[in-house]
Amino acid sequence: MQSRATILEKNALHAGDYDGDGNMEIICGANGDDGYRINYWYKLEYAPERKSFDQVWVSPYYNEEIGVLTVIEVLDIDGDGFVEILTGNSRSEVCVYDAVTMNPPKSSFALPSWDDEMVHSIVFADANNDGSPELVCCTDNATYFMDPNDFSFKDKIWVGGRSMKCDNVDDDPELELVYSIGSVLQVEADYTYTTWEFHDVPLNKFPALSLFDIDSDGMSEIYLVADSIWVYDAKLQNVKMTLTHDYYDFDAVQLADMNLDGIPEIYAGTASSKITVYDTNGLKTNEFRNIADGVTGFVADDLNNDGIPELMWGGTGHHSTENDFLVIYNPFMDSLIWKSPGLSSPFTGIKIADIDGDENNEIISITSKSLTNHYTSGPLISIHDAATHKMKWQSATTL
Repeated sequence: MQSRATILEKNALHAGDYDGDGNMEIICGANGDDGYRINYWYKLEYAPERKSFDQVWVSPYYNEEIGVLTVIEVLDIDGDGFVEILTGNSRSEVCVYDAVTMNPPKSSFALPSWDDEMVHSIVFADANNDGSPELVCCTDNATYFMDPNDFSFKDKIWVGGRSMKCDNVDDDPELELVYSIGSVLQVEADYTYTTWEFHDVPLNKFPALSLFDIDSDGMSEIYLVADSIWVYDAKLQNVKMTLTHDYYDFDAVQLADMNLDGIPEIYAGTASSKITVYDTNGLKTNEFRNIADGVTGFVADDLNNDGIPELMWGGTGHHSTENDFLVIYNPFMDSLIWKSPGLSSPFTGIKIADIDGDENNEIISITSKSLTNHYTSGPLISIHDAATHKMKWQSATTL
């Protein structure tokens, strides 16, 4: 039995040597239901003797009743040199995990919202320019400033969105908050003002947002990813470049110097089976084949400890009925380094009982998604003999 799941976007895909043992770990969120929600997440660690990654930790399964996860971030919020993993959910709650021990969460807090809200973004920065960093959490309708020491509430502004980033994007020394709704805000001790409305985003559209310094001037450019990729210069308040595709919308973008020549390249993923490479002027320079259709997020790092950077992406296959994969690739060598097994949804329910009265137990299991053939997908109930593990019955899938 095989079930389908999707590796989620940039805000749920991270990599680093979080436990300090010299081997890279990958933090990855995935969903077993429809939509871009995180039903479970896990930690992989590189095993150099096999040149592969092992799953070393997996979370419980999150559903609507307890709150599905909506963001995973990796941040050093206490300044001890070791990162914490923070998760936000659909009920305005944030949990903080020690990246080494992982389980259970070492602390948690709820945002002081009037109603349950999805936490879409979490950043740790001096976002209000008062000289001390805050833990800043963005929901659909508001942005909350929390004290990183005791998680007490400090402030709130009535601006939100599906994605928010914090960096210096213009030529003053203060940090700005950038929102995927197309706004740049500067927050000061006594006031908040909009410095630029850079894109008119329709209410029913939810573009991805990234910040990269493409020209090494110390100020990040704004990347808005949807049917095109728009690169905005907030200092000059203009469009620096626009990347378009003939047939597909864009899914994700990454700026990285993969050939180590000192000049970064732009890597873009679409619903097609190809990754496209552009130079910093927006000219297409290369493309290489994806193993399936789609990309939900990129990470660029030396993932296998060989001294050469690799490009990792998730969600390969999420635009088709096939399974999804996590892929690590060396674009400069045009070489596939590693591909995960097909990502499968976990069991969302399991019970052992004698359901047919023959005095022998059966194992009854359910998964939220299935992929028993190339074209059918839906919840699947299975019954196995508890002693022999042979299949006794399985429900039909739904289209």
